[in-house]
Amino acid sequence: MNTEKPNIHIYINTKVRTKIVRTFFIFISASYLLGIVPTYFITHHRRVHETILETLFRVGCR
Repeated sequence: MNTEKPNIHIYINTKVRTKIVRTFFIFISASYLLGIVPTYFITHHRRVHETILETLFRVGCR
């Protein structure tokens, strides 16, 4: 029974992290689709914008 506990704990943590990342992806996709993200941000802060997307992509694919 003691050997099962850590595995369940890791499983729950992974599940929660996946859920958080998925929620974040959905939120960002929704804001793009709804046009909440201003064009100003995309054009004037493209470098920041790309870095954020790159980080999200890396975290999401891990």
